[in-house]
Amino acid sequence: MLNEREIWVACRFLATAGDKRLLEFPLHVEPRDSPDLVVTMPSGRIGIEITEAVPNDERRVIDYSESMGLDNCRIVPPYRVDDPLRSRTEVEKIAKGDGPCLPQMGDSIERNWDEAILHRIAKKVEDFAKPGFAKYPRNWLLVHDNWSPAIADEQMAMERLDQHILLRGSKSPFFTVFVLLSGNLLEFTRCAVAVKHSIPNEWLGWRTLRVEAQPSPSTPAQDELWRVNPGAGRTAARAIMEAASSLDEARTVFDAHLASPNPIDTNWAAYAFMKRMIDEGEDVEIFMYRLIEMGIDITESLEELEAEFGNGEDSRS
Repeated sequence: MLNEREIWVACRFLATAGDKRLLEFPLHVEPRDSPDLVVTMPSGRIGIEITEAVPNDERRVIDYSESMGLDNCRIVPPYRVDDPLRSRTEVEKIAKGDGPCLPQMGDSIERNWDEAILHRIAKKVEDFAKPGFAKYPRNWLLVHDNWSPAIADEQMAMERLDQHILLRGSKSPFFTVFVLLSGNLLEFTRCAVAVKHSIPNEWLGWRTLRVEAQPSPSTPAQDELWRVNPGAGRTAARAIMEAASSLDEARTVFDAHLASPNPIDTNWAAYAFMKRMIDEGEDVEIFMYRLIEMGIDITESLEELEAEFGNGEDSRS
């Protein structure tokens, strides 16, 4: 089953793929093992395997930093797939900010990144051939990019990686390979030029599964009204339902209310915004993924919420 990081990656990917019409609705997403996800759509089923490109040393540095409560970690380039593991002493120095910082030459960052992504693809091609790996009519690979340092020239790296994937062609069992970056989703196929998809704005900046709410800028009056007092969720929910013509104002209220320390208040705001989206004829599928990722369960307050807002009709009429 999926771990926390894979759930975060899956939610971000599904939100972007749905937004860019790479998926069909209605769909059903089922977590599995080998591959990690099975997506069932009207046109058939897709197996999606999730993997991560991350330097072993960086993971060790992060783990040590977190265990010791340190925040001095620096990027220590270059990281190469075939680099030997650093000693514990070197890892501790890096975590404390005392490690060496070596310069990058020319396009070495992009070359190292391409090498790292191709290494993960090759590893998953090997896994795909094993007996326990289920095969589907379409098979996708999703690589979460946590390589370090981050690529400086995204277009150069994408074009170089695309050439390698096109050269491999039918040798790869994954018809499509996706690479999830911090702001974009890169799509590579066997027989077409790579495509860059921007991640929807509401998902930008969410770097971990344990999401800290990142509210839109709000006034002190809004803070007092929607956050400070337990029970203020009703006020926020009503403001969402009565917001002016577009969803933008309603979204601002909802985003601001995500910082509420009271989960029941958050449920009110979430349910009201979902209702507002339905009233406006918007697809709520991606929004529901967002709620799941953030651990918001509106079913806890469903009876009271439906009594307040109804369960289907346009509540603003």
